[in-house]
Amino acid sequence: MLLEHLYRISLETPDRWAMFIGLPPNTMSLLDVRIELLGSYIMGFREASQLGGFDVSDADAFFEWLLEEKKEFPPQGWATKYLNDCNGSHLDAIAKFWGFLHEYLFRKRPAWFLRLNAGPLPSQIRNGAGTPANPDIRDPEHVRALAALETKGSEEEISAEG
Repeated sequence: MLLEHLYRISLETPDRWAMFIGLPPNTMSLLDVRIELLGSYIMGFREASQLGGFDVSDADAFFEWLLEEKKEFPPQGWATKYLNDCNGSHLDAIAKFWGFLHEYLFRKRPAWFLRLNAGPLPSQIRNGAGTPANPDIRDPEHVRALAALETKGSEEEISAEG
């Protein structure tokens, strides 16, 4: 549940990320979003989910993958590491986190990930009339790659039958 939620946020334009994860005090720009706010948002979402009796094992598996396979969950925490890696650019640090999330999801291909990329996915940001800001926020690379895998899988099934 958490990874699907984060994936959907990651597909929004960077100037919309703060609409989900917040802004520091005394700012007027949505581009002032900060990586540590994303970390707090994730911790809060996980805690609320656990208290509500929802399974957060998808997030546990992702963070374990960051730690074990990618070596990207150091003692100082991923948010601090990514900010340092990105020379203090919060937007770049958040984008780096999204990149790892995308890599993990593409490797694991959970059913919800395949479903979201199977057809147009409207933005969660809507105007007063309820019209999405963008009718399809899917990552074109994900759509192409998943379509290619699906085609390859179909071809393999056909050749196995023959």
